[in-house]
Amino acid sequence: MTHTLDAAKLTDRVAALVEAAKRAGADAADAVAVRGRSAGVSVRLGEV
Repeated sequence: MTHTLDAAKLTDRVAALVEAAKRAGADAADAVAVRGRSAGVSVRLGEV
């Protein structure tokens, strides 16, 4: 399952998380969103 979020949606989601924490009683809150891609290859006994 692939989820693609653009920068605006990520910003909105992070802001909503911070606001939810404040509504829950937090004096301050931080949230970080990171977008990235990765790929990997495994090798076993010299075979890909």
